[in-house]
Amino acid sequence: MKKKSTQAQPEGRAQPEIEINSRWKDNWGVKITIKNADENRISYVRDGYTHPCICSPYRLRQEFTFLPEETKIHQEKFRANGLEKIREIREALSAKTTLPLSVGSYGYDKELL
Repeated sequence: MKKKSTQAQPEGRAQPEIEINSRWKDNWGVKITIKNADENRISYVRDGYTHPCICSPYRLRQEFTFLPEETKIHQEKFRANGLEKIREIREALSAKTTLPLSVGSYGYDKELL
């Protein structure tokens, strides 16, 4: 005889994964963007502020709500911006122009003398 399972089967993730450039919202409706995600430290920036805040992943999941649609849009925007910057650098290198770069302290010391 075959046993029947009447319980609901788990599907997908129970909690969203904390990724860079993902968007979350707190209880007051203020939105944040994740800037750095380590194992036990999350660095984020609130909309309208310039300085980062730090919290634990546990606290982030307790106090903030994940915004999946806004995260997708935000990450696509940053990906497109990164691809545009890469394209500009490749064009500059293919045109054989010199980039204003100095390596180490050699260029810095030269101007001081």
